[in-house]
Amino acid sequence: MSRRRRSTYTRYVRRNWFARNKVLIIIISAFIVLALAAGAFFMIRNLMQRQQESGIEYVAMKPASIPTVSMIYDNYQVNVLHGYTQEMDVHYIRRNLYLLEDTYNIPIQIDLYGNTVRAVNYRVVDAEEDNLIQNGTTEDLEKDEDILRCSIRIDNLIDDYREYVLDIILDTEKQEGIHYYVRIRRDASTALKGHIEMALNINKCIYNAGDDESKQYIADIMESRYWLADNADLSVVTLYSTLSNMTWGKMNVSMLKDPEIEILDVDGEIGYIRLNYLVSRKEGESNEYYRVSEYYRLRLTDSYAYVLNYERKADQAFDPYLEGTIGVRSAKLGVISNKSISMMCNKSGTLSCFVADNTLWAMDTDTKTLKRIFSFASGINDDRGSYRQHNIKIIDVSDDGDIQFVVYGYMNAGLHEGRAGVAMYSYDSETEEVAEKIFIPANIPYEILKNSVGSLFHYGDNNNLYIMMDQFLYRLDLGGDEAVLVASGLVENTYVIHTDSNLIAWQEDGKVNDAKKITVLNMDNDTTYTVTAAPGSCIKVLGFLNQQLVYGQGKAAAYRASRADGPCPGKRQEFSGLGRPF
Repeated sequence: MSRRRRSTYTRYVRRNWFARNKVLIIIISAFIVLALAAGAFFMIRNLMQRQQESGIEYVAMKPASIPTVSMIYDNYQVNVLHGYTQEMDVHYIRRNLYLLEDTYNIPIQIDLYGNTVRAVNYRVVDAEEDNLIQNGTTEDLEKDEDILRCSIRIDNLIDDYREYVLDIILDTEKQEGIHYYVRIRRDASTALKGHIEMALNINKCIYNAGDDESKQYIADIMESRYWLADNADLSVVTLYSTLSNMTWGKMNVSMLKDPEIEILDVDGEIGYIRLNYLVSRKEGESNEYYRVSEYYRLRLTDSYAYVLNYERKADQAFDPYLEGTIGVRSAKLGVISNKSISMMCNKSGTLSCFVADNTLWAMDTDTKTLKRIFSFASGINDDRGSYRQHNIKIIDVSDDGDIQFVVYGYMNAGLHEGRAGVAMYSYDSETEEVAEKIFIPANIPYEILKNSVGSLFHYGDNNNLYIMMDQFLYRLDLGGDEAVLVASGLVENTYVIHTDSNLIAWQEDGKVNDAKKITVLNMDNDTTYTVTAAPGSCIKVLGFLNQQLVYGQGKAAAYRASRADGPCPGKRQEFSGLGRPF
């Protein structure tokens, strides 16, 4: 059908109408713009009013920006990997495993989060031998909206039953060299698919416990030993918990999305699986959210399935808007699996700081004003910001309201997104801004870093913070924004830390059995002294007695010949000494 043509008269009348009513059109357009602006203003004002009425303020953090990578195993999406913008030490990559069975292809899925990927490179490393086995580039990239899919082809140069590290390297338009690490192994003798199906089936029955068949399956497969444990707490549930606790008791929770599957390890019939997910429940007019992690150690044979170990940890997402959360001089944190809460008050007791749900909060106990000081997460559904591979440690809270704190581990977002290390931050109460003062990078993952940092964390009298990271001892000058390397080579059996964490002594040169000198440091006042072995002797740290170092000393030749682990050991030992007290 042909399109009807308007007459010249009609076009003239319309142009004439617009010309005559030009002012009216401008006024109406301006009114619409003002109405939209007013609506936005009142919406923002209402949000701010809600925060002010509840006494809650927020400090912004730049959200996470880099993609995530996951792997496909037998149609299951497994091992969601978070990228590092630095190369890591492959010797310490232990968290996840991908199993190659009857193929050398590894299908991967890249969640772009708005990024454009220019190249997908990879390398295979034999961490045990420090050998590069293979490197290459993947060409078969298929994009589906905000998801990119491709496959990595592993050469048949790898040995069966031997572990390697796969390093997937993305180049995006904003960032080059984003590394994603996972262990791989070629092994066709496992029951890994059955382990995954078994874990998912148990999980499904837990949240469908109203069904008699599901409830009976949980009772049979778990073989609860509830009489051996305290069952009053739902934050940590194990095989020693009651069937009621395993199925969340009277809490009517529902899973918000499918669990993330982590393959931790597999050894023949035995598989190690972790499921991570988010659940919610209705509480009055509000929703409570819980981050849940389930660990399974399963044994699967041709005739029977066993649950060798099970542990579920649940941590409630701290929501200050929930009724009853903020008390007169307290905050209700809810269900938490880790009872060691990082918290601190200033000397006057007017400001209390605490860490809840990997977020640093500050509460004015007089006005009941609550302020969120630091968090990587931008919301409950922020999977990258909520990645729980870091920790927050409060260092100092002043009477002026200034806060010093440290974040160590994987940096989910912000200036050092995708890096591992220790960052020192300062919150200024006058400007209400958080400023980074010091960042010390590390090439080891959080699982390793937390053990070394957690072993020594001391804030001295001279505004200095001492922390241990890997084999290094650092002094952080909080006033001068400077990090100083105090000692290196602190391997096991070469140093001792006082139980009060104010003294440390180490053998120089990192020598375990042939040291000639010991340095003792008082981290309260930054003073040191040394103990030197006699000529021809060796020296070894033993511990502390009150504020004095206890050490052993003996002939070096005799010590080397004995090859014992003690301090210039046993019958060959000349004497034990005491260092001078501070």
